[in-house]
Amino acid sequence: MAGNKSKRIKTKVDSTVDSPDDNPYVVTLSNGVQVNLRPVPPYLIDKIKSTIPLPKPPIMEIETAWGGKEEWANENDATYKKELEVAQEKQADKLWKAEFILGIADEPPPDEEWTETLKMFDIEIPKDPKEKKLLWVETTLIAKGVDVYTLLYAIRNAARPTKEEISGIAESFRGSISWLKAAAEEGQ
Repeated sequence: MAGNKSKRIKTKVDSTVDSPDDNPYVVTLSNGVQVNLRPVPPYLIDKIKSTIPLPKPPIMEIETAWGGKEEWANENDATYKKELEVAQEKQADKLWKAEFILGIADEPPPDEEWTETLKMFDIEIPKDPKEKKLLWVETTLIAKGVDVYTLLYAIRNAARPTKEEISGIAESFRGSISWLKAAAEEGQ
């Protein structure tokens, strides 16, 4: 991005996020716009994913060499493969939407700044704030395909523990063991 200066988007930052300068969760998109992020709880992601169950493969019965019968899941069944692909696409679509709505801390700017062009093309502007935010992310904030992956990668990383957090956990664990060891030694 030679010669391109990063620019902060002029939006209302969600109150659960510190000021942009204090926020370690800031990502710069391909157009130089900086976006404030927040972690999305991993168990919430699992819950969202579970709302679209994956199909089970059909069972086929196979006769064994010794005359017995065994049941096996037929994961090569064409209908099953297509149903699985459709379900996985639905899951991914739902997850992306959830991650964009929940993981982007910035809110859309006032309507007249970004909705006028969309209205020109008869794109309906939702009344629901979360749906409106998603429309803003998909049609205005994301300038290139690479921005989709940049945002998703950064949002997913925001929920992962930092090296410092992992070290702290390890140290507290070691502390617990040394305390337990000392207590065991005293009891001998």
